[in-house]
Amino acid sequence: MQHDPNHIDPRLQAILGDLPADEAADLVEAWDLAGDASPVSAVARVSSWRRIEEATSAPAPQSARPSFRLLRLPSFRRYAVAASVVLVAVLGYLALPGHTLYVADSGESLSIELADGSSVLLASGSELRVRDSFGTDNRRVRLDGEGFFDITPAADNEGLSFEVQTFNASIEVLGTAFNVRAYAADLQAETRVAVEHGLVRVEGDSEAVELQAGQGTRVADDAPALPSPVDLTKATAWRDGGLAFDSVPMGVVFAELERRYDIRIEAPMSIARLEVSYWHQTPGTAAEVLSDLADVVDAEIRPTANGFQVYRNDR
Repeated sequence: MQHDPNHIDPRLQAILGDLPADEAADLVEAWDLAGDASPVSAVARVSSWRRIEEATSAPAPQSARPSFRLLRLPSFRRYAVAASVVLVAVLGYLALPGHTLYVADSGESLSIELADGSSVLLASGSELRVRDSFGTDNRRVRLDGEGFFDITPAADNEGLSFEVQTFNASIEVLGTAFNVRAYAADLQAETRVAVEHGLVRVEGDSEAVELQAGQGTRVADDAPALPSPVDLTKATAWRDGGLAFDSVPMGVVFAELERRYDIRIEAPMSIARLEVSYWHQTPGTAAEVLSDLADVVDAEIRPTANGFQVYRNDR
């Protein structure tokens, strides 16, 4: 297949100049195949980058998205890393069993009925990946975003426990109702779990805790925090259109508003990192919410073509 060099991804083009023609052609073809693949979950991407780091001694990026600063490595290493990225994308796609991807678009929520009778309500901007084999030999799903889960008992499903995987945690239940919030791209990326009824086991990389009704935890690093009482009204406020945040960076609230109202918010990091608390059962319009938040941090807002800008006037 002939490729127009003007239409090759510039990140890939930076590598091709150092390679023999036949190797360059093979890499371009693999790259094209990877581009046609279904997205790999955040958990798989992070795990893959760790394996690449071990194989190449190249520093892994902090986020789940590849950082092409790796291209400054010597040519052999650059080729090895680039080939690994392509291989991970292709093999990650091929290795995934058949699955269904549920997506709640910005400004919308999505109600899902699973094969085992369990139900899930996805918040706006969230994704849930469910294997086609779900309910037969597993009850495992992957969540990127926020969802409320009402799970049928394991006893009614051949003893299979229900497991929710996020970018940094695993939540296992036998039959319960609980809320999970895990937006990997948030400024303060963490998994939060709140249990309405039943018993839930939350596991990080190194430790696990069990939650009872009315308890919650958060996984920010490799281990969940100790269980603590949680306000379920606030933890699940989004289900009825409410907004509730307790001492989080303003950037986390901005991201939620972008998903909720399908807008874009521009703000300097000096504002995005400020901690705020906000609770409203009927928050109103995006402009009204942003105006309330701006007052708290002594900032101003103004409309843009596709959303708002939050700023501070120089004094």
